[in-house]
Amino acid sequence: MIGDSPLTDVDESDLNALVETQQREGPRLDFKRDNYKWHDEGTREFLGDVSAFANAHGGVLLIGIDEEDGCASHIPGVELDVDAEIQKMDAKIQTGIEPRIQGVEIRAIGLGSGRYVLGVRIPRSWRRPHMVIFKNLSRFFSRNSGGKYQLV
Repeated sequence: MIGDSPLTDVDESDLNALVETQQREGPRLDFKRDNYKWHDEGTREFLGDVSAFANAHGGVLLIGIDEEDGCASHIPGVELDVDAEIQKMDAKIQTGIEPRIQGVEIRAIGLGSGRYVLGVRIPRSWRRPHMVIFKNLSRFFSRNSGGKYQLV
């Protein structure tokens, strides 16, 4: 399963298996069809998703996989400048979450179509709770079987 493998070992056949088996999103796995829009709201959503995994049990965010009723249904992938996107994500994680989350792995998984699925592995943090600190937003998030939620 992708949740247990290093992202360097994941390839298109592993992603296709998610669709074939209708893998369900859960506390340790989340699918996003489209890449985050890097305006304020998109950045907040990304940081909330990353911090939620770190504050819970860790997990993998797969960007470029569509879902239907919470199950992987299609792999459209995303078009992007891989190096620039990975650097952007890493910089946002480093500056938008306190305390910093150690050990986040970001990797682009190439598809035969020339597009990519971006995988972001977030480890369970032992320095939690992590707070999103982007543009006057100071909130804590976590994850359960229903997805991300704000801690009160």
